[in-house]
Amino acid sequence: TGIFTLIVNQIERWSILGWLGTVSLGKFYLVFLFSSVYILIPASINNIFFPKTIRLYKDQDFFQIKKNIKTYYLLLVAYNLLPLTLTHLIIKPLILYL
Repeated sequence: TGIFTLIVNQIERWSILGWLGTVSLGKFYLVFLFSSVYILIPASINNIFFPKTIRLYKDQDFFQIKKNIKTYYLLLVAYNLLPLTLTHLIIKPLILYL
Protein backbone atom coordinates (compact mmCIF):
# COMPACT_ATOMS: atom_id res chain seq x y z
CA THR A 1 0.00 0.00 0.00
CA GLY A 2 2.86 2.38 0.83
CA ILE A 3 4.55 1.81 -2.53
CA PHE A 4 1.24 2.24 -4.37
CA THR A 5 0.64 5.53 -2.53
CA LEU A 6 4.10 6.79 -3.54
CA ILE A 7 3.49 5.81 -7.17
CA VAL A 8 0.12 7.62 -7.19
CA ASN A 9 1.74 10.72 -5.66
CA GLN A 10 4.48 10.69 -8.29
CA ILE A 11 1.96 10.33 -11.14
CA GLU A 12 0.00 13.21 -9.64
CA ARG A 13 3.11 15.41 -9.62
CA TRP A 14 4.03 14.46 -13.19
CA SER A 15 0.47 15.23 -14.29
CA ILE A 16 0.54 18.68 -12.68
CA LEU A 17 3.93 19.36 -14.24
CA GLY A 18 2.83 18.14 -17.68
CA TRP A 19 -0.52 19.91 -17.89
CA LEU A 20 -0.11 22.99 -15.72
CA GLY A 21 3.64 23.69 -15.63
CA THR A 22 6.33 24.27 -13.05
CA VAL A 23 4.64 27.24 -11.35
CA SER A 24 1.57 25.15 -10.54
CA LEU A 25 3.80 22.32 -9.34
CA GLY A 26 5.58 24.76 -7.01
CA LYS A 27 2.24 25.97 -5.64
CA PHE A 28 1.20 22.35 -5.17
CA TYR A 29 4.36 21.64 -3.19
CA LEU A 30 3.61 24.57 -0.87
CA VAL A 31 0.17 23.12 -0.17
CA PHE A 32 1.64 19.63 0.22
CA LEU A 33 4.27 20.90 2.69
CA PHE A 34 1.71 22.89 4.66
CA SER A 35 -0.71 19.97 4.93
CA SER A 36 2.06 17.51 5.85
CA VAL A 37 3.22 19.67 8.74
CA TYR A 38 -0.39 20.25 9.76
CA ILE A 39 -0.89 16.47 10.02
CA LEU A 40 2.47 15.48 11.56
CA ILE A 41 2.51 17.84 14.53
CA PRO A 42 -0.78 16.62 16.11
CA ALA A 43 0.29 13.03 15.55
CA SER A 44 3.57 13.75 17.33
CA ILE A 45 1.78 15.45 20.22
CA ASN A 46 -0.50 12.43 20.46
CA ASN A 47 2.49 10.07 20.56
CA ILE A 48 3.91 12.05 23.48
CA PHE A 49 0.75 12.19 25.61
CA PHE A 50 -1.10 8.95 24.83
CA PRO A 51 1.33 6.41 26.40
CA LYS A 52 1.63 8.47 29.58
CA THR A 53 -2.15 8.82 29.83
CA ILE A 54 -2.64 5.06 29.39
CA ARG A 55 -0.04 4.41 32.09
CA LEU A 56 -1.85 6.82 34.41
CA TYR A 57 -5.17 5.10 33.65
CA LYS A 58 -3.63 1.75 34.52
CA ASP A 59 -2.48 3.25 37.84
CA GLN A 60 -5.95 4.84 38.25
CA ASP A 61 -4.49 8.32 38.78
CA PHE A 62 -7.52 10.17 37.44
CA PHE A 63 -6.38 13.60 38.62
CA GLN A 64 -3.20 13.34 36.51
CA ILE A 65 -5.21 11.96 33.58
CA LYS A 66 -7.46 15.02 33.69
CA LYS A 67 -4.39 17.27 33.86
CA ASN A 68 -2.79 15.47 30.89
CA ILE A 69 -5.94 15.73 28.79
CA LYS A 70 -6.25 19.47 29.54
CA THR A 71 -2.62 20.03 28.52
CA TYR A 72 -3.09 17.94 25.36
CA TYR A 73 -6.26 19.84 24.46
CA LEU A 74 -4.62 23.23 25.01
CA LEU A 75 -1.66 22.24 22.82
CA LEU A 76 -4.01 21.14 20.02
CA VAL A 77 -6.05 24.33 20.24
CA ALA A 78 -2.88 26.42 20.17
CA TYR A 79 -1.56 24.37 17.26
CA ASN A 80 -4.78 24.86 15.29
CA LEU A 81 -4.40 28.62 15.67
CA LEU A 82 -0.74 28.47 14.63
CA PRO A 83 -1.21 27.68 10.90
CA LEU A 84 -3.71 30.50 10.49
CA THR A 85 -1.38 32.94 12.21
CA LEU A 86 1.67 31.74 10.27
CA THR A 87 -0.18 31.87 6.98
CA HIS A 88 -1.27 35.45 7.37
CA LEU A 89 1.73 36.92 9.14
CA ILE A 90 4.77 35.06 7.85
CA ILE A 91 4.15 32.63 5.00
CA LYS A 92 2.01 34.87 2.78
CA PRO A 93 4.55 37.75 2.74
CA LEU A 94 7.39 35.23 2.32
CA ILE A 95 5.75 33.66 -0.72
CA LEU A 96 5.06 37.06 -2.22
CA TYR A 97 8.70 38.00 -1.67
CA LEU A 98 9.99 34.79 -3.23
